[in-house]
Amino acid sequence: MALNCNTKHPLQHDGTSQQQRFAEALEPSYAPVHEFSLRDWMRFAWHFAEKLRFFSHSDHQKPNGNWQEFMKSEEEIEAFLKDAALAEGENWLDEEEQKNILKREPKGNYEPHLALFLSFLKLTKFSQQHLNTLTGKHLEFYYGEVLKISKRKALPDRVHVIFELAKNANSGLIKKDTLLDGGKDDNGKPILYRIEEELTVNKARVAHLKSIFHQPGKAIRYAEMTNSADGLGTEFESPHPRWRPFGNPNWPAATTGFAVASQVLMMKEGERKITMTIQLKNPVKTQGFPSPAALESAAMALITGEEDWIQIPEIKVHEYSGNTLNQLVFELDLSQGEDAIVPYDAEIHNESFNTRHPVLRLLFNAGTEEGYGLFDALKKLVINKIDITISVKGKKDVIAENDQGKLDTAKPFLPFGSVPRAGSNFYIGSSEIFQKNWKTLDLQLSWKNKPFSITSHYQVYHDAGHTINGEDHFGVKASYLKNGKWFPDSSTAEEKSLFSSSGISITPESSIKPKWAGLSKLLIQKGLNPNIALIKNYLAPKPVPKKKQSNTAQFPLVVVKPIVVNLAPIIVKPIIMATAFHAAAKSDFLRLTLTKSFLHEHYARLYSLAMIEIANGGEADIPNEPYTPEVSDIQLNYTAEASNRFHFESHFSPEEKLQNYQTREVQLFHELPFGQTEQHVFLREQATFADALHKKEIRLMPDYAPEGEFFIGLENASGSDIVSLLFHAAEGSENPLAPTFADDKPIEWFALVNNDWQSLNKNFLLANTTNNFLRSGIVRLQLPAAAHSENTALEKGFQWIKAVLPKGTHHTSVCELTGIFAQAAKAVFSGNDQESPLEAETLAKIIDKPGEIKGVAQPYPSFGGTPGENDRDYWLRTSERLRHKNRAVTLFDYERLVLQQFPEVYKVKCLTHTSLKKPDGSPDYFEINPGHVSLLVIPDISNQKSYDPLQPRASRNLLSKVEDFINPLNTLHVQVVADNPDYEVVLLDFNVKFHPQYDPNTYKKILNNDIVKYLSPWAFGEYGNIHFGGTLHKSILIGFIEDRPYVDFVSAFKLMREAEMTDTNYIQATSARAILVSARYHSIKPIENDQTCDQ
Repeated sequence: MALNCNTKHPLQHDGTSQQQRFAEALEPSYAPVHEFSLRDWMRFAWHFAEKLRFFSHSDHQKPNGNWQEFMKSEEEIEAFLKDAALAEGENWLDEEEQKNILKREPKGNYEPHLALFLSFLKLTKFSQQHLNTLTGKHLEFYYGEVLKISKRKALPDRVHVIFELAKNANSGLIKKDTLLDGGKDDNGKPILYRIEEELTVNKARVAHLKSIFHQPGKAIRYAEMTNSADGLGTEFESPHPRWRPFGNPNWPAATTGFAVASQVLMMKEGERKITMTIQLKNPVKTQGFPSPAALESAAMALITGEEDWIQIPEIKVHEYSGNTLNQLVFELDLSQGEDAIVPYDAEIHNESFNTRHPVLRLLFNAGTEEGYGLFDALKKLVINKIDITISVKGKKDVIAENDQGKLDTAKPFLPFGSVPRAGSNFYIGSSEIFQKNWKTLDLQLSWKNKPFSITSHYQVYHDAGHTINGEDHFGVKASYLKNGKWFPDSSTAEEKSLFSSSGISITPESSIKPKWAGLSKLLIQKGLNPNIALIKNYLAPKPVPKKKQSNTAQFPLVVVKPIVVNLAPIIVKPIIMATAFHAAAKSDFLRLTLTKSFLHEHYARLYSLAMIEIANGGEADIPNEPYTPEVSDIQLNYTAEASNRFHFESHFSPEEKLQNYQTREVQLFHELPFGQTEQHVFLREQATFADALHKKEIRLMPDYAPEGEFFIGLENASGSDIVSLLFHAAEGSENPLAPTFADDKPIEWFALVNNDWQSLNKNFLLANTTNNFLRSGIVRLQLPAAAHSENTALEKGFQWIKAVLPKGTHHTSVCELTGIFAQAAKAVFSGNDQESPLEAETLAKIIDKPGEIKGVAQPYPSFGGTPGENDRDYWLRTSERLRHKNRAVTLFDYERLVLQQFPEVYKVKCLTHTSLKKPDGSPDYFEINPGHVSLLVIPDISNQKSYDPLQPRASRNLLSKVEDFINPLNTLHVQVVADNPDYEVVLLDFNVKFHPQYDPNTYKKILNNDIVKYLSPWAFGEYGNIHFGGTLHKSILIGFIEDRPYVDFVSAFKLMREAEMTDTNYIQATSARAILVSARYHSIKPIENDQTCDQ
């Protein structure tokens, strides 16, 4: 077991790069059989000529010297051979010297015998070159014929293609090995690719891309159009756009919350007050919970108006009592001047609520720290019950009728007719009130021309025996119509004063329950599977009576009585407003019945008697004309309430839950960035799939995946369709420092089924070659049979699937994407001599095209192909293979195996007995830890877009492939981990004086760039200079800066490690895995002309 110590690795080395692999000894020219140069021949000829005696023609018996007289002396050979006519190709001359010689004019004045000799020597080069091929041939013979190791053949490249159906076709089949034609190459040969797997092409296509980005503890953001610059549809400036599917900190903040819908909220006019009480299943501690003031300031309340949503200006939250919170009480007020609250209408209100009742929304901006804190607290609340109480004062819009007909309340009217008698009726109708569960009703009538004193007005009638003792003499009995009956009945109704200053108050009988319009027959709301279905968990098992049980049965039989409901989308019926009272009316009316006459029937008689008495000379009081009640103004004040249970203990039967759903007075909705979903236990228990996310507790607010969710809207797709989607990634664009995917926690895929997300990973995900969006690939999945396009969580008319990042990852853990296409397939090159990758949009024709297929498209270039192995690569691979024997034991083995297998790797450093991580992935760096081997990988970014070129890091996709490759080649007692180097950032802080002719602002940037290039040359393509370890001295850096032609001097120079920010004279790499790297920006402060160096 490793000790927690800082012991340094005893073996310090720099690793191996691709350029360092090839050994010079493998070159056939390294040890030539015949290696004489022209100089060597001339020197040989000079010394050999000394041994040859010369005989003159005058005396051929006596030697007269030797043949050196015909040759140049050894001292003259080099100067003689440095002629432009002789120098080319001579290996004894260095390259620079040969270049200079060849620039001269050739002399051309060689002596004839020397010219002939030199020509002979030049001609021997051909045989010399042929002879020198012996070493290479011997190497090929030994590797190929003796060891039987053959050269690797070319690997054909592959390409992703997209198919399109013909106009009137519903589906089409692309068989395996179907050929695609890309025309002809430069040599006139046909370019053919064949399909690798059979594909059923259907009508599905990608129509929408949306995302939710959850930054835990910070914000929730969303993208209405993920493949846009700002998430809202703005086009990219780049001609080759790339975008992150799971999140972008620049996306707009999401609005989340909850909403309730209820008939009780329909209030056309008057001063209106709404009190909503949310009873919690589990009390929460008030300490740490958002205060009422915080909820009031952060929440935004909207309610359905006639032309748009009405924003309620003020929200009050009742103070908490005690240390625990059992309920939340919201109070909202609308003044007389506000518009009418009306039922929800999708065309007007532009949302996705599945209701025709008025809707009250409470929304929170989850993009602010305060708003997110409220969301985080409220999403944990489990609801037991919601009660809504409303109070309306000053309602005037009512239907008024009497026994003679309809009345116009806009003008003074006679409620009991022109001759009101006992039993005369006044009818007041209001669907708004009487189709609610109203609790109190107060009728306020303003009387026109009512006598100041009823007693005095009727004095004559009193003397005639008709006793009238004040205004309370005239009374009414109030009753209301419900389900075709009047309550209370006239015999039991309480008489109330007609002219009471406090109005006429009515309360409903407690035994009468309201008939909710459109709900009594509602079994299911839209968004569900449009079939007749057997609801899971709503089967009522009932034991068979004993007399019906079989005597042979080992267990008592159970008869299952299914509850079959229609799951077709049904919209809640809007309330039918009453327009007049008639005999067939069932509800919606209040009746006031006069209990006493206003004595109109006695007026004529009393008036006649008085006139006769006066005509006969007597005295008599002339009776006043009886008062005919006339209303100048009518107002109703009323209260109503609605409630619904949302939590059901285990003793509640399925039938009781279903009944609650059918008769619910309050609907609860979760507000999502792209829609709304109704929440009810009945809806939750309908799911035919088991899922960890599928909980039956109803919470106040929606929750989101801990990192990011990516939604794909499919047009023209149906349940059970198999969809093949191409995800084209900008490979290498992931953040290498971001958390990586665990083997057992990949990206999860879901399909939207009845506003619930059904997991696809187990049974519906047929293929996935994207490696968690770390490379381009195809995801092939089957939509569940129950999936449909009428959900409300997202835009209707589309099948929706989503990809969800697992917990612990980051939105930059995956690559950026450049495009997503449906009906994708992969094709492989059908040939043996492909020279270069296939450019995009080359394949455009299908050989033997099926009639159902319109065509094929190739949006991106081909990939994955490698040319056949050349001699140099063959010699290198074979020589390394002979040494490591395809086993990873030594440093050489590990590094060379990885470099050979992964040409995209620039450099590898193997750290023996060194651990980087614990089994759970957390850092655990020890340089003395037997049983552990660490591989530090530096990728080749010369032709790729690196996430950070100053700190080139291999993608998690590449690192995992390295581990998968190398682990089977080592012993079982060794654990290998591949990772990136540890880049230690060096920061410079100094003052600099530029020469007067150089602009400080411009050359400050130039100097910073020069320093970065000096410290990290690999970021500028100079890969030969990237090294592990090393030391940087302050004096050398100062010298480098002062050597810049635009720099006069530097002062106050500080050399610091960015992680420590402490000035030092030198910086040394702290570990064997460290590489010193420049900071992106250094602290450079130009010295102004009037400052001295001391400043």
